[in-house]
Amino acid sequence: MLSRINSGSAPTLCLLERNGSWQIESLTAIHSSFLTEVVIERRPALGPHARRAGWIGCNIRLDRIPIDGEIAVIQGGFCIPKTVVRRRFRQFLPLAHLPAEQRGWTTLTLSVIRALAKPAFRLSELYEREKSFAQLYPDNRHIRAKIRQQLQVLRNLGVLRFEGSGLYRLIG
Repeated sequence: MLSRINSGSAPTLCLLERNGSWQIESLTAIHSSFLTEVVIERRPALGPHARRAGWIGCNIRLDRIPIDGEIAVIQGGFCIPKTVVRRRFRQFLPLAHLPAEQRGWTTLTLSVIRALAKPAFRLSELYEREKSFAQLYPDNRHIRAKIRQQLQVLRNLGVLRFEGSGLYRLIG
C-alpha cells in the first residue's frame, strides 16, 4: 500500500454499508489523494507457519482522513446526485499531483482544521496544535512554516480563504 501511495497510484477505496436485508444503506468513497503514509498503520508480519509467511499488511486509519476525503455516493439508502459526487472528487484532484509527503501534510493540516469544528480560525490556533504535527513528522524542524505553506495549498484548492491578520475561513 505504501508503494502505491508513494507512486501516486493508490486506489480510491469504497466503504459499503448494508442492512440485514442486504439493501445498501451507504456507499462512501475514500478519495485516493487522502491516502497518505499518515493514515497507514503497519501490521506485524505473518508468522512462519502462515501460508503467506512474512507478508506484511496494514490498517487504514479512517480517523486520520479528513471528512473532505470521504465522499458520499449513497447516503441513507439514497443516491447522491452525480454532479455533487463528481464536484467533490474534482476539488481535490490537484492533490494527486503533489508528492506523497506533501499530500500527507496537506491532509493532516485539513484534519487539524476540521477538528477545530468552527467556520473561522486563527493561525495561532494551529500553532497551538504543533505537537500533533510533530508527532507524525518528527524530523521536521520547521513545523510552523510548513503549516503556513499548507494553508496556502488549501487556499489554492478553494477549501479556505485568508481574511487577513492570521484569520482564515472555511469555504462551503
